[in-house]
Formats: sequence, structure tokens, C-alpha cells
Amino acid sequence: MAITSHLWQWLGLSLLLASTTHADELNLDQAEQLLNQGQGKQALQMLQAQEAEQAGDPRFDYLLGTAQLESGDAARATLALERTLQSQPNHAGARLEMGRAYFALGDYNRAQSEFETLLTLNPPPAARATIDAYLQEIERRKRATQTRVSGYLESAIGRDTNINFATSKSTVYVPIFNTDLALSDDSIAKADNMGVFALGAEINHAASEKLGLFLGVDGKYRDFIHQKSHNFGTAALRTGVTLGPVQNQLKLLLAGEKLRQNDHPTRDTAGGALEWRYMPRASSAITPFLQYNQLRYRQEQDAINDVNQTVLGAGWLESLGGSNNAIAFLAGFGGRENALQARADGDKQLLGLRAALQITPLQSLDLYASAGLQHGRYDQVNYTFDETRSDRQTDLNLGLVWRMIGDLSVKPGISYTRNRSSIDINEYRRTEYLLTLRYDLR
Repeated sequence: MAITSHLWQWLGLSLLLASTTHADELNLDQAEQLLNQGQGKQALQMLQAQEAEQAGDPRFDYLLGTAQLESGDAARATLALERTLQSQPNHAGARLEMGRAYFALGDYNRAQSEFETLLTLNPPPAARATIDAYLQEIERRKRATQTRVSGYLESAIGRDTNINFATSKSTVYVPIFNTDLALSDDSIAKADNMGVFALGAEINHAASEKLGLFLGVDGKYRDFIHQKSHNFGTAALRTGVTLGPVQNQLKLLLAGEKLRQNDHPTRDTAGGALEWRYMPRASSAITPFLQYNQLRYRQEQDAINDVNQTVLGAGWLESLGGSNNAIAFLAGFGGRENALQARADGDKQLLGLRAALQITPLQSLDLYASAGLQHGRYDQVNYTFDETRSDRQTDLNLGLVWRMIGDLSVKPGISYTRNRSSIDINEYRRTEYLLTLRYDLR
């Protein structure tokens, strides 16, 4: 924030109180004029030449500190301004510049103290407006450096038409044997009703306007009514850092998750992501991202599915406005899965698109829809089926969020997934119906 010419008129009142014993050696009026014209560096050059002789003179120290501050050296400015305030505590100009210097250094408590002291000196309206603007900005920045804790609790009931992501066929043709083979019960799609319980918490700490730290945990358990052997739970941990302001921010994320099914360790996932969010305008955000994950299966018979996965993509979010406050999202991505064991289908290349739309017809109601398409092609012939596997997966999600009372909301939703594959045993359909009750802790 710069000092206005109106403010200099008020600050000049304090200058009249300061005597200059070496006025013949340095034209302080000329230095002050340069500062009024916004030429702080030129004023600093004039003043530095006489600092050894003039230091200690209140008016000189005030002008020197102001010139140093205008030239970007807030730390040195506090030293010169402090000398003025020691001899003239009510020097309004030095008090203001000291507040500005502390503000530039990020010492908001001291800056606030200086500005509040200035208000007791009954400044004119123009000066008061400038001081108030600084105080408001200090409050905003203090709030931005706070630590926030949030969390949620969820409970849901629903039905899953394919809890094991399996084909609905009871037999598949196996070329190597030239016959149809009957599938085991666990290899055929099963449906069941269920209850879902979830909770999570996150700590966000803004160390500054451009540096943020976060740590979050999530847990979920899915309990099927009849197919108890398919019950599973997950525990996830994430942490990371954000760099830069919201409009141009880099985010680094590290995450891990443990999956247990039927009370047995099933799969561990560990990885990270790098995301850049750029907002060309207030209503838009572009988010290129890079993700890397390691999936490790804990049971020996499943270890053949261990992979390292890398995904590169970009998303675009646009607030469309209007009476329904519509928000649209579109993302594209591509990547690769590198199989670590002798997976029958080999490595996988994937490409995908995802789109979403949310509208808010009422203040307490959000409606949303999303759809995705992903194509996966493997690089090795599966000799059991004499085929190179190729999958095309589509999904559709519809739902709403009704904020009933305060932080309590209800979320009914339906999700449909269809996976088409060149190998019959990998084809499946799945529909999930959920009614979720959620409480947000803020």
C-alpha cells in the first residue's frame, strides 16, 4: 500500500516539530519532495550520502527510514524510524512508516499496534482511511495463517448389484481347452444390501499466504448383509504442502491406504501427486496433474496383480453462474500400469475422460451428475484366452445433496458402471444405490 499525497499533508505536521541542525549540509526538503513524487530510490541515494553525519536527527531519520522502505529494505527502515520515535513518540509519520515496515516484514502484531496507536492521534479522514485499510488487510492475513480442523461422519444404507466386480456369466469359453468352463461361485456377480460407515478429519495450517500444510485421515467400512466374506474396510492417510496463492498454486500430495477384506490384509497403496491450479479468472480453474501409485497385494495368490501406476492429466473447472449457480468440470488423462509380476495380461496403457455438472436450484440443495469413459489396452497376449485384453469402462453417477439443518445433510445417489472387454471373464455391470447421512465437523 502506498502513501497518498493527502496523507503526506498530515504527516507533515509532525515534521514541523523536528529541527534540522545540518540543513545547510543537506536539502531535506528536496528528499521529501522526491518521496512525494514516488522516487524513493533517488531520495535514498541523497540521504545515504549524509547518514554518518545526520543520523540521530529526527527529521533525517524519518526521511531515511521512509526512503529505505520505499526502496524495499523494510528491515533497515525500522532501525532509522525507531531512532525518530525514541525522541518523538508522537511523530505520526514515523509511526505510520514503522507500521508499514512491520507489515512488509510480515510482523502483523507489531504493525497492528503501530496503526492502532496512530488512530489515537486523531488523523484526518484520508489518513484514517489508509490506516483502516491496513488494519483490515492485517486481519485478513491473520485469518489466512490460522490452523483449521475439519471432519465428517457418514452412515449409509444401500444396495450393490455386483459386490465382487465379476461377470454375470456362469461359463466362459477357454480356447486353450476348446471348451466352455463353468465359473466358481466367487467368480460370478453377487448382489447384496449393505451398510456403510465412514469418518475423516483434516488439519490445514496456512503458514503464510503462499505456504500451506495439510494432514488428513479417512476410514470406511462396508458391511454386507449376507455376503460377509466380502466385507471390507479402508484406512487412508494423506499429507502435503501447497505453494503459492489460490489463483496460482502448486500442490504436492503424499498418500497411503490399507485395504482389509474379510478381516485379512488385502492391498496396500502408496503414492503421491503433483497438481498445479491456475485461475485465469475468478470463475475458472485449470489443473494439470501427475499421479504415481504403487499397488501391492498382501495375499500370495493375488501378488501377481502388483503394479506401479503413473497418470498424467489436466482438468478444467468453470463456474457458469446463472440462477442455478451451475459448475462444470472436464478432465482428460492418460497413463500406464507396469506389472511387477507375471500378470497374464501384461502392462496396461490407459486413456480417459471425465465430465461433471453441479447446479444449486435452492440454497440448501445441490444436484449433480458425472460421467466417465476409460479405455485400457494391455500389451501381452493372455494365452489362456488367446487374446490381447482391451477394456472400455463407462460410468454414470447421479445424486443430490440436501443440507437439512446446519452441518447435517442427506445424500441419495446412484452409480452405474459398465466394463466391456475383449475377454469375456472381465466384462461386468454394476449399479450401486446409496442413501447417506452426513455430518460435517467444522
